[in-house]
Amino acid sequence: MGSLKKLSIIVMGLFLVMMLLVAGCGGSTPEGKKEGTTPKPEEGGALLKGTVYLPGMGGHIAVANVEIDPSNSDEPIKIVGKLDKIHLGNKEEWATHDVRVDKEDNNVAYSSSYVKDSNGKIRVAKIDLANLEMTQEELLDVHERLIEQPMYCASGQSKDMFLPVMMGYEGWIDVVNKESLELKHRVFFDDDQITKDYIFAHGVHTPDMKHFLLSLNETSKNLAKKAPPRGNPNFLLYLLDMDELTQGKIKIVKSSSVEADPNSSIAFRQHFTTDGKYLLQSGRDRALVIDADTLETVRKIDLPKEFDTQYECHDVIATADNKYAVLAVRVPLMVEGVNDPIMDGKIFLVDIEKGTLIGNGTSVCRGCHDEYPSLKTKTSVLCGIDAVWEK
Repeated sequence: MGSLKKLSIIVMGLFLVMMLLVAGCGGSTPEGKKEGTTPKPEEGGALLKGTVYLPGMGGHIAVANVEIDPSNSDEPIKIVGKLDKIHLGNKEEWATHDVRVDKEDNNVAYSSSYVKDSNGKIRVAKIDLANLEMTQEELLDVHERLIEQPMYCASGQSKDMFLPVMMGYEGWIDVVNKESLELKHRVFFDDDQITKDYIFAHGVHTPDMKHFLLSLNETSKNLAKKAPPRGNPNFLLYLLDMDELTQGKIKIVKSSSVEADPNSSIAFRQHFTTDGKYLLQSGRDRALVIDADTLETVRKIDLPKEFDTQYECHDVIATADNKYAVLAVRVPLMVEGVNDPIMDGKIFLVDIEKGTLIGNGTSVCRGCHDEYPSLKTKTSVLCGIDAVWEK
């Protein structure tokens, strides 16, 4: 009987020990954790994906599939796979700053030439983005009012029209039928509100395509038509009625001037955020976030210098969520075999609301140029950008 009682005590003791072990190995709930759940890893930034198209002076458009991770402070934009390109022609006839993806059909894009060809013509083209090839081309005459190059740089669109902008002086907006590439109208800036003392015209459509934003760089009278410095700090912005424009007329809905640096700032290409809230304006030494309703600057993003050479922002486009923007930038680069920096084409990420650059830029030129010995020591000149984002 005593032995049985002693055995029972031993068994009970072992049972209590086992219960304590179970509790110690997971039966209790540590502070801050809910019972029955596994703690999640730290949340990273949103991963954005898409294809960006970047035209260049070599007569082609670079094509890069990208992944964007804003939480990656070192390399926020990564190229997935290998760089590709759309060949338009030789650089003497098809150097280009322009690519415009059709708003109705993401498999179609348009481009226009930055130079005159050997016959003094300027070119517009339709592009099949599915096969990365030019499918249609039209040669347009240069008007006698053009007295100073370059040719086309920026562009916009309506539902039926492609609208390349003559960057040189005097500038104009061509109204080109998307289907036939036939020139319907050539619209000069003949309005009393638009000064003739300017250089470098650019422009883009609003997201709803009801308006077209024209930008000019104001100059002093003796510097009009000439290269910078401009002698006047203002970027001039004019919001035009699209219906009137596609009928060959200028009708200004609103306008403003945005102050910049007359020695280092130049208004180049631009995009609106897809929600129509902001105009994202490139400005060479800066990028500007501009209120789309008032056309007044909300914030400024300054670009750095390296090797005593200014980074140059030439275009800005918002990501699909309108939280970030991708900048097309010419960046100084030292390479073996040359004493002075050459320029490389890179894309940078910006937080639109904070107005800050995120991490480092990603080259969209060297991946191809480095494969050719003749191009390794040559400058890569990109300008515009357009994109198709994954939704």
